[in-house]
Amino acid sequence: MANGEDHIRDLIRLMPAVRALKENLEESIHMERFASVGDSALRLYQGLYSTISGMTTDPYLSTLSIAPLDDATDEQKTLFVHMATGQLLAFLEGQVGVVNVGGARSVHLAPRVQFMGPVNDLGNQALRDILAKDESAPGEEGPEGA
Repeated sequence: MANGEDHIRDLIRLMPAVRALKENLEESIHMERFASVGDSALRLYQGLYSTISGMTTDPYLSTLSIAPLDDATDEQKTLFVHMATGQLLAFLEGQVGVVNVGGARSVHLAPRVQFMGPVNDLGNQALRDILAKDESAPGEEGPEGA
């Protein structure tokens, strides 16, 4: 599954650039330095957005597109790009399985569940038994192993 792994690596490769833009914008906002920042920030964001949108077809990504902000002040552009950059970073983290929880980064992988047989006949109790077996401590056996 090299294609999926390469895709994730490509997305991970862009995360530092998005994070750096976000941090630079936070510094500009904190120091209230907006002069000439808005247009540059917008151009950098659009470059990152364009690269990422070429790598994934997730429909949510289209909501992070920024239309030209010709009438906006540098402050407005900076604040708007900062918000969009935070959302873009969250999108990337979600795509690769890295989540920022309480200030600490952790990796969450989707559970791998494999069903053999017709799933539509799987009753609620059977599903609970499967989940209970999966959650049992190592060395313990689930309901059917007793």
